[in-house]
Amino acid sequence: MKNSFFYLFFLLASTCVYSQKINNNPLGFESVLSGTFGELRSNHFHSGLDIKTKGKEGAKVFAVNKGFVSRIKISRGGYGKAIYIKHLDGTTSVYAHLQKFSFKIDSIVKKIQYKKENYEIEFFPAVNEINISNNEIIAYSGNTGGSSGPHLHFEIRDINQKPLNPLDYGINVTDTKAPNLKGLKLYKLHKNSEIQSSRNLSFYKLSNNKYITDTVYDTGDIGFGVQAFDRQDLANNKNGVYSLNAFTNLDTILEVAFNKFSFDETKHINRLIDYSEFKKNKKRFIKLFIQENNPLSVFKKQLNKGILELKKDSSYIYRIELVDFNNNLSEIIIPIKEEESKTKNLDIEVVKLGEINKKFINKNKKYFISKNNSSISIDKETFYSSLFLKIDSKIDTLTINSDTIPLIKSLRVKFKKTAFNNSYIGKLIEKSNKTSFVSSNVKGDSILAYTKSLGTYILARDTINPTITPLGFNKNDWISGLNYLKIQIKDKQTGIKNYRATINGKWILMEPFNKNGVIRYNFDDNISNMTKNIFNLEVSDNVGNTSIYETVFYRKKN
Repeated sequence: MKNSFFYLFFLLASTCVYSQKINNNPLGFESVLSGTFGELRSNHFHSGLDIKTKGKEGAKVFAVNKGFVSRIKISRGGYGKAIYIKHLDGTTSVYAHLQKFSFKIDSIVKKIQYKKENYEIEFFPAVNEINISNNEIIAYSGNTGGSSGPHLHFEIRDINQKPLNPLDYGINVTDTKAPNLKGLKLYKLHKNSEIQSSRNLSFYKLSNNKYITDTVYDTGDIGFGVQAFDRQDLANNKNGVYSLNAFTNLDTILEVAFNKFSFDETKHINRLIDYSEFKKNKKRFIKLFIQENNPLSVFKKQLNKGILELKKDSSYIYRIELVDFNNNLSEIIIPIKEEESKTKNLDIEVVKLGEINKKFINKNKKYFISKNNSSISIDKETFYSSLFLKIDSKIDTLTINSDTIPLIKSLRVKFKKTAFNNSYIGKLIEKSNKTSFVSSNVKGDSILAYTKSLGTYILARDTINPTITPLGFNKNDWISGLNYLKIQIKDKQTGIKNYRATINGKWILMEPFNKNGVIRYNFDDNISNMTKNIFNLEVSDNVGNTSIYETVFYRKKN
């Protein structure tokens, strides 16, 4: 009984502590956002806030509440240097793209990096091994990993590691501006909710936050899509909209809100957006209707899956609300009459079936398609719906439709292996002659690649070794005045896979320094205290081409 009472008391105390809102900002100044929660990104929703750091690295990063470090991960891509803190109520705060950790954390991290002889590490400290107090400095902001500029990526996750909108947890952002409408589309739908055709709709501004279209004339089942963005007061960035609501006459037919989702579902963003429009024109339209096999939890309310069934000789007022987190609202009004379309649909897209080289794919079946020197393996439920794929194959090229259809699972692309060891599978970048590296995974007499996008794949060769360039010193130089040893490493074709550096035979930690391939060693690590030092660096690309650089430098002993 005493134990039960104590547990209840502890739970209530913990809840009271955490019920106080978290700090208004994990940085030491007002939050200005370059990215919002749920924002539409390539193949995923943005899982946090991107908070500006005034264009610089090195801003102090504060823990938003007390807890303990539950995870630290360092990678060359992705989140770069990231720290995860678990709090009393089970939520976790995440801080990513960091320049460096606080001294107390960094000393632990470096011991692990040197023990594993690897820059990239991931570890999970025990509960209360690294305790963190409220408002403690845990790191300094940076630009590591897949970041394209200095900022702090900040997340709140629930007890099941599902991302939550941090704005719901006390992060304050000055915002008095309503969202903006950039594009509006009407979709003609088959009875199974698949798109038959689409057309852009013109719209006009009635006021700063109200838009209207000409009367739309159409028949059958239709749906709408919007391209929209939001701006806050202190930044010019085009950020995502918090919620979208659709009404027909007085009925709510769809509500979409970005306040929570799971990492398992984020790939289905390609079912939410008009994927074909994005791939062709780089415009992200959110479809305000729910198609078959769309499991997203961002749909909060729906009537007939958001599809408007036009009844004979009827008229409708279709209305869309675009809302940001601070409840600033823009409204779009679309008058509709059921009648054969009077609009010249100059940009209608209609899928024509039965063409030569097209293969019908039943989404519930497996397929193995072999042609010439290549083959494709397609698993069940790889596509959202059954469809025709146009497939063409030559000796070293395999074209699978065009990249306008989203995939749920990966396809396996296979080419027969050539006699050369430095062959790989690349994907042709549309509207260019460039190729991006996909895979050099060899199995038996084949080279395999797994891909989640359609398009043209080629069997190519990379015979060029990576380049290694010392920065700020030459062989036999005295470099006692340098704090860092900097080297630039690059590979033109398939990219750098790994590198390993030593001084006098001892492994040294060389961290990525910038986006131009510069890596650096901090002499404060004190790996060698000798006057004469032999530096060795070995760099390999993704097909095994390797370059080795060795030099001698001198430093005064400490």
